[in-house]
Amino acid sequence: MKTVIKGGLLFFLIIGVLTGYAAPSIPSEDEEVTKPAQQPQTKQAESRAIPPAHSEQSGPLLALALPPGEGDGDSGASSEPVPQRVRDAARDFYLNSVSTAMGPGGGRVACAWVVSKILRQAGAVPRNWNENNAPQLSNKLMKRGWKKVPFNPNLPVASQLKAGDVILWSPDHVGVYDQNGYCFSNSSSKKVVKRHPVVGYGPWKKVVRVVRAP
Repeated sequence: MKTVIKGGLLFFLIIGVLTGYAAPSIPSEDEEVTKPAQQPQTKQAESRAIPPAHSEQSGPLLALALPPGEGDGDSGASSEPVPQRVRDAARDFYLNSVSTAMGPGGGRVACAWVVSKILRQAGAVPRNWNENNAPQLSNKLMKRGWKKVPFNPNLPVASQLKAGDVILWSPDHVGVYDQNGYCFSNSSSKKVVKRHPVVGYGPWKKVVRVVRAP
């Protein structure tokens, strides 16, 4: 009988070795089961995960969103020369068909009013600068250092004027020179800024003064 029992035990031992069986390990009540500690996220990692609020495109977009006449005045924010900024502002008014109906006479006599807005947007004059009289606008610019430029109607316009020059016609019309003999000024009938020849356009036949930014 003992031989049979020993043989049985030996049989089970051999089976256990062959199958790799082992009793599961059960932790005791005072043995703490721990998990790998999770590293806290650093502020540097958080900043990398959040895209920056400002991009290189945001500046220009904000600049384009400014309404006409709400520029920075004499802040000098732009590195472009004043005449270039004045011409570019006038061109913006023209390309965007900015209405002058809010100006004097419902836009019919708003030439100086819109040129004042162009000058403000270009940063050529302070934000609160405004003049609704064409000859007075030219006079005020000369007091600010703008120079009177000789003009001969018998000579090619393009050889005498530069982009951004402010032109005064007789008796009381004012506009901004563009290039190639053309300029921008208010249209009394359309109540928007139009581009037209400096000489021989509308009732303003005679150029009486041209002033240029310093």
